[in-house]
Amino acid sequence: MILNKLIADVEARAGVTKAFQLILGASLLTNVFMAGAFFTMDRTVRTILVPPEVSKTFWVDGRSVGPEYLEQMGSWVVSQYATVSPATIEYQNSLLLKYVHPSVNGELAIRFKMGANRLKAENMSKIFMPREVRISEKGQSVALIGTQVTFVADKRVPGDEIKAYLVAFDYDGSRVFIKELRETSPLKPFDPPNAPATAETESVYQPAPGQAAAANPDPQSATPAQAPTSPASAPSPSAVGLPPAPQPNNPAVKEALQSGASPTAPVSR
Repeated sequence: MILNKLIADVEARAGVTKAFQLILGASLLTNVFMAGAFFTMDRTVRTILVPPEVSKTFWVDGRSVGPEYLEQMGSWVVSQYATVSPATIEYQNSLLLKYVHPSVNGELAIRFKMGANRLKAENMSKIFMPREVRISEKGQSVALIGTQVTFVADKRVPGDEIKAYLVAFDYDGSRVFIKELRETSPLKPFDPPNAPATAETESVYQPAPGQAAAANPDPQSATPAQAPTSPASAPSPSAVGLPPAPQPNNPAVKEALQSGASPTAPVSR
């Protein structure tokens, strides 16, 4: 009996030791795997940067972003879109397409490609210098108005143009996309494309009333009214059917005049 107890005691002690040995071995293997993963992992630090330089604080709320963000992001997008050269336009277009909404990505990609081909064919460079920023917080869009300078090769094209560019954004709660990017009217930058002219724009381009009258004279108003002509006076009855006056060199007339009688002219047959 005592021997059996001793054997059981030894087996119990040995079993506990084996359990601890298994736990220790598993822990050792875990440490080895963790060390291997640590030495083989990619240690490159990835930093996500916002494209424009953030100089103002801004807020996001639901499906909209603050006007400060619209101004900063819009200025960066327009600078990439409107200031281009044959050497940089391909890179700038590919950079902008990364921020374009999928629903308009194909359309803008075609426009970018056509514009790049034309710019390269004409060897043209453009520099846009914004002077005014207009923000539509309701439409989540921003318009930049300024002067654009054009160069062909190394020659500056005379006559700088006043240009305006519109950028509309769409915020889905986690990321901001470019929903619209186009050239627009400096007078009405937020109007839809091909919008009918408003009263304000018509008043800018319409000539003054005096100039319009000079350009399109009215023929009826220009023609002076003619005074009514008086009817021709009818000949007096005494003047109708009178015989021809007698000729003074006629001998009969002369004789009648000397005698005081009424001279009569002979009737010719």
